[in-house]
Amino acid sequence: MTKIALKLGKRNPDGLITFALDIHTHMLENAAIFTTPPVALSDLKSSIEALQTAQNETLMGGKIAFIIRNEKRNEVCAALRKLANYVENMSDGDATTVALAGMALKRRGPGRYTFLDQPVAFRGAGIANGRVALRWKKVDYTKAYEVQYCTDPIVDEKWQQAPLISAANTIVEGLIRKEDYWFRVRACGSEGLVSEWSSPLRVLVL
Repeated sequence: MTKIALKLGKRNPDGLITFALDIHTHMLENAAIFTTPPVALSDLKSSIEALQTAQNETLMGGKIAFIIRNEKRNEVCAALRKLANYVENMSDGDATTVALAGMALKRRGPGRYTFLDQPVAFRGAGIANGRVALRWKKVDYTKAYEVQYCTDPIVDEKWQQAPLISAANTIVEGLIRKEDYWFRVRACGSEGLVSEWSSPLRVLVL
């Protein structure tokens, strides 16, 4: 069964309060659909208000205030998890019904893939002091990018490895100034899967 994404761990106290109040409002307005929630909505509202009060107390500082706030946060989170399980079961994974409760389904991950696209829109420029900045279009499902470079002319044995990066851009340093270099990039995915190398790019190092 498709699960509901509450993302409670990513919400700060104020964000959690807003989120919980929205769920309370949605489920109250759609009480004809959510007829038997495992947590009474009045109890949920009381827990939210207690968290709000405890959060306000932390503004005055003090370790005890934060301990109490965290306890109240845990109470709200526990109530929301029970409600999410209830909505999951009674909605049978229907996104529209889940939305009526003020919640959302987890996004489905991509199906297993067997290839990665070749990086395209590969471009670069010398940026002084023996450095070259490179950019390319992001490739879906990529965990890292591998960049190689060599001096002109291209010879297979001359390719050198730059550090792996996760972003679709990098700066290669320590190059010889006034020399032409060739660069190429490929995408790396799970279980050793790699794409074809991009078309080589020629850049004059400044």
